[in-house]
Amino acid sequence: MNVTALGTGAGPGQRSGAVAGGSRLGKQEFLTLLITELRYQNPMEPMDTSEYMAQLAQFGTMEEIQNLGRLAARSYSASLLGRRVTAADSGGDTVTGTVVGVREAPDGSTRVRVQDGSREVEVDLGSIREITAAP
Repeated sequence: MNVTALGTGAGPGQRSGAVAGGSRLGKQEFLTLLITELRYQNPMEPMDTSEYMAQLAQFGTMEEIQNLGRLAARSYSASLLGRRVTAADSGGDTVTGTVVGVREAPDGSTRVRVQDGSREVEVDLGSIREITAAP
């Protein structure tokens, strides 16, 4: 049996999901696939109840894993408050400063606010390259 990798695991602050052909499968896509499967099943040979329950259990597991990943990212990012970090901003420039805040962006990623001199820059949690104690 050949097994093909669908994607890589997500680190803290990064969204997870199966990746196939460059697209992500999230909760909504999973439910859409399940509903479509139920809609077009053969009425003379309906889906086995145990198979249906297994798919619902997989959905619940996937949702809990995503929630656990978000919780881990929040906990990790909160531990960075007051620490000195070096990270890349959205333009790829290096930012070095003290973490002054964290937030969850609408896309589910964790964002960290870094005070770099007189400016405050928001970076993705996954872009942090170095963490040191604040001076």
